[in-house]
Amino acid sequence: MLPFLVVGLVTGSLYGLSGVGLVLVYRTTGVFNLANGAVAALAAYLFYVLHDEHGLAWPIAGVVCVLGFGVVAGVLLELILRPLTQRSAAMGVIATIGLLLAIEGYLYLQFGNDFLPFPSFLPAGGFDVGGVQISVGNVITFAVPALLTAGLHMLMKYSRAGLAMRGVVNDHRLVALTGVSPDRVRRIAWTVAAAFTGLSGILLAPTINLDANLLSLTVVVSFGAAALGLFKSLPLTYAGGLGLGVVQSVLTKYFVSPPWNAIPASLPFIALLVLLIGVPRMLPRQRAGADQQKAHIAPVSRWRAAPRAIRVAAVAAATAALIAIPWLVGFDLPLYAEAVIFALVFGSLSVLVSDTGQTSLCQGTFVAVGATNLSHFTAGPLHLPWFPGLVLAGLVTVPLGIVVAISAVRLSGIYLTLATFGFAVLMQGLVYPSGLMFGSQLVISVNRPLLGPITGSDTSFYYLALVIVSGSLALIAMMRTGRSGRFLAALFESPHVLTTNGLSPNVVRLAVFSAAAFFAGIAGGLFVTLEGSISGSDYGATTSLLWVAALAFGGRMFLSAALVPAIALAVIPTYLGFFGSNLQMLLFGMGALLVGLGWTDRVNEAASQWFRPHRQQHPIELGEPALHPIGDRR
Repeated sequence: MLPFLVVGLVTGSLYGLSGVGLVLVYRTTGVFNLANGAVAALAAYLFYVLHDEHGLAWPIAGVVCVLGFGVVAGVLLELILRPLTQRSAAMGVIATIGLLLAIEGYLYLQFGNDFLPFPSFLPAGGFDVGGVQISVGNVITFAVPALLTAGLHMLMKYSRAGLAMRGVVNDHRLVALTGVSPDRVRRIAWTVAAAFTGLSGILLAPTINLDANLLSLTVVVSFGAAALGLFKSLPLTYAGGLGLGVVQSVLTKYFVSPPWNAIPASLPFIALLVLLIGVPRMLPRQRAGADQQKAHIAPVSRWRAAPRAIRVAAVAAATAALIAIPWLVGFDLPLYAEAVIFALVFGSLSVLVSDTGQTSLCQGTFVAVGATNLSHFTAGPLHLPWFPGLVLAGLVTVPLGIVVAISAVRLSGIYLTLATFGFAVLMQGLVYPSGLMFGSQLVISVNRPLLGPITGSDTSFYYLALVIVSGSLALIAMMRTGRSGRFLAALFESPHVLTTNGLSPNVVRLAVFSAAAFFAGIAGGLFVTLEGSISGSDYGATTSLLWVAALAFGGRMFLSAALVPAIALAVIPTYLGFFGSNLQMLLFGMGALLVGLGWTDRVNEAASQWFRPHRQQHPIELGEPALHPIGDRR
């Protein structure tokens, strides 16, 4: 048992250190940095460049990559993410997801997608304890985070800077009255957090080598440590990371065969879910963003305000273009079929994120469940026809949406986001390799339907997908308008409005998550039918991060939110050879970051100001009430 305890203490100390930085920023600024792992990966790559490529001694490279990187990254992060202190929790999630994807995309573009060897650089000599060799590097890796955490705790408790940090958490205006700049206090917190996270990434890299996504997911384990610290206690967060590392390491001794060998890696997310759902009242209260009331989609859009003739002509032109696509694109038709299916994915996700403010990071899981269920229903013992199997695959996904909705009943904001992400990671690690979904090979297949004019060709399946997706999007659009649309808007703005009108907010949450899961399951069935076979790795937890970023890139209007990211993901890369997956990740991440920070709102407001004189000159044509010039002597 001793070797497992040693490994657990070493890795757990790093989990705790990263979690401490995460909690420090959250308690000081109100921003939960989902890009924490990407910051750690950035520091590790910088150390690799200085030490391995340019031969700089590891102590000097370490100082540069911890202290220097911490100061630069802290200042930049505080400057870039400062607007999030006035934004809603949903916008904070979108912005930090965008930052995560942008950093990972940049690292992949710069260093490639292959693993880079990251040899251990700490001293290898050590001493023997009970027959186990403990190196000096192990001692350093355990002791340095412990000392840093203890020093930060003492600083927070007894120093003037620590008092200012705790004061900023409660009321930054009172801190400003004492002559201390709240922005400077937040900058210090970001600097300390970046240094801690960078150090954890550098010390973790020798055990897993260099890969931006893998290193980010490894550091994401600190989310579980932050949950064990109830997102507010630094000592408890470090102790939680230490405990997670030890238990995780010990479990690897007993769970060695698949799928049980995924349990140790999933342990931090199990702890995250249990604590989030089990003790929500003990978690710190989230701040309300100043943009919360204006972040929802207006009930009357410009499309509905346009003249009827223009709308009919636009619909006719779009329908004709969709019907003519098979004769225009040739062998690229499967890409357009994929874009049509993606439109359903983003349409179902838009109802959650844009209409109700429920930021879900497990939509990829719903898609995977729908795909695997269709495979089981059509190729398994049931041997159902394709059409009933597709409907049943969507219906079977609904209970999973209800399970996620139960957490939405007890959680909101960043806590709901973390719960859905933890759920996606657990499904990927524990359920995907089982016989219930993809199996040990992580691959499932489905044959295309053959019925009458549906011959299984690319053209016939394109039209089949077009009909199914168009009908599904029409149902979603109906759900977003009228009385049900007002319920969704009320759930976003103030759930108490629903209560005062005799409708439970929990019923609305269950309904919207169930609908999103159903349509995502239908999309999953269409995906696997189009491709013939898919892999579970294509619909992992990080896939949902990319989808949320792409959704933000599509704007607030329903049609643009469904179509723009679908075309960008499925069609554009084919015609732009340089627009690969890494560049997509970078650009979608930057777009989501700008949306979360409110830059698109400023552009819309500027455009609104520019067009305002035209609306006043022709109020009747735009369907607006004419302004009566009473009292206006001009």
